[in-house]
Amino acid sequence: MDVSDEIKERMLDEEIYAAMVLLAVIYPPGCSEMIVIPEEGFVKKSKNRLTLRLLNINLYKLIVKLKRSVFMKKFLLVLLAMLMLSFIGCATMQANQGQEKSLDQVQNFPGMKKDVIFSKSLSFIARKFNSANDVIQLKDPVAGQIICKGIGSIPDLILGNSMPRAFSYTMIIDVKDNKIRTRFENITSQKIGDVMGPDMALQWNDVKSYFLDMKGQLYLAIGSAKSDDNW
Repeated sequence: MDVSDEIKERMLDEEIYAAMVLLAVIYPPGCSEMIVIPEEGFVKKSKNRLTLRLLNINLYKLIVKLKRSVFMKKFLLVLLAMLMLSFIGCATMQANQGQEKSLDQVQNFPGMKKDVIFSKSLSFIARKFNSANDVIQLKDPVAGQIICKGIGSIPDLILGNSMPRAFSYTMIIDVKDNKIRTRFENITSQKIGDVMGPDMALQWNDVKSYFLDMKGQLYLAIGSAKSDDNW
């Protein structure tokens, strides 16, 4: 027996509503903007608008427009996947102490004086960052310490380099005769426009790789190095 158009329409409405309920479930608590389920069965925020992090669209109008399309189910699945990966960023905006501690490293430069290591470190920072004067917060040659505040980025999990996820950090460089110590602190996701920064739990390996690469570049700029855990 054929199913009437009215029944098909109602079944599709129920599928859409179930998907929208799922959106509300995966939207993590504690975020600044909450999704609510109104009685009419569509997820909305103020003024019936759901602003997506990756697609700034009017979800209500889009659903109505695509409602009778054979691609509706595929669209909802893709949309849900994108939202799950983007909204989860609200959960862990800052790296924890253990994550930051794992980046600490002492590197030996046998026979190299403190002032030489200090000077080469400053030279690296000047080349690495577009505006070194804005990045460097402290440079004390007597104490042998350089403190910088920078912005880094990693590719988005779905869109890759076309949608980079930004984060801020503090880099602390300490130097002595024959050695240097590097530390990274206050690693925090940064929102740029409508694009949120990375989730530090979900993308920590990518964030960690960013800093490992930076340390490798720094040590290479200073000279041949030998690793050591003692400071």
